[in-house]
Amino acid sequence: MEFEILRLHLAAPLVFASCEGAEIQPDPFAQIEGGSESLFCFGLEPSESLKFEPDLARLLGDPETEKNTLLPAGLYMFSQMRQRLKREEILEMAAEIQKEALWQRLILEPRLYLRYLHEDGRGVTQVFRPFKEASED
Repeated sequence: MEFEILRLHLAAPLVFASCEGAEIQPDPFAQIEGGSESLFCFGLEPSESLKFEPDLARLLGDPETEKNTLLPAGLYMFSQMRQRLKREEILEMAAEIQKEALWQRLILEPRLYLRYLHEDGRGVTQVFRPFKEASED
């Protein structure tokens, strides 16, 4: 699977309205059809979150559901595919983003955002990994 990895400066937060009575999707990797947009935030396993070759089975923690309504403004390593990816493909993308950020000597935060949206009649999967620039002391 090939995808482009970009640096993204998100100038304003992306806010996802949580509708009262709306059903929260318990499985962030479920293959759901339709045009709904959703955001999931994951804490990352500290022992895997800064490795060049992380154990994909251990990389993601549980979804942090209280953070599923806001993608904060900030700096991100970002990638997307114009299709709804399976869990294994998302983990592969997350690992490649992590590897690229480490090569660039960025300071990665132990968090990952997964966003699904519907564009031009098809699903899109986006992965965001927050980072800080390394200071040049």
